[in-house]
Amino acid sequence: MMLQMLAVFAEFEHATIVDRISAGIERRAKEGRWFGGRPPFGYTFSSEERVLVPDPVKAPVVQRVFYLYARKRLGTRTIAQQLREEGAPAPSAGWGHPGVHWIINNPTYVGKIRCVNAANTQSGAVTPPTSSFPAYYAAAAAGSPTSA
Repeated sequence: MMLQMLAVFAEFEHATIVDRISAGIERRAKEGRWFGGRPPFGYTFSSEERVLVPDPVKAPVVQRVFYLYARKRLGTRTIAQQLREEGAPAPSAGWGHPGVHWIINNPTYVGKIRCVNAANTQSGAVTPPTSSFPAYYAAAAAGSPTSA
């Protein structure tokens, strides 16, 4: 009987901790603050404000990926090959088509921060390297891979 009571209290405490952590992550995402982990390619972490800021060296490469994909209509393999040939700064895994695909499909680049799980994203006050995809697409349509 006593062991069952201890188990009930432990289960309740576990549920409370999970709820608090999830709420904290969601709150930080809504505020546009990064909750932890390695920043996406093209960003650095500002520890004083706890937000992501565009990396001045790598952010133009992210813009170029979106330009090549949206304006030039190149595939992920072709984009990866072109960036390798140009010697562009690369993510930790190098330039391969999975890395380019990950950049194109990452919600962080359109101003959203992932929280709770990969399927649930919250809008954040992040300034992505590519602004927002629709605005970037408009700039890319004008023919400028670096303006956004």
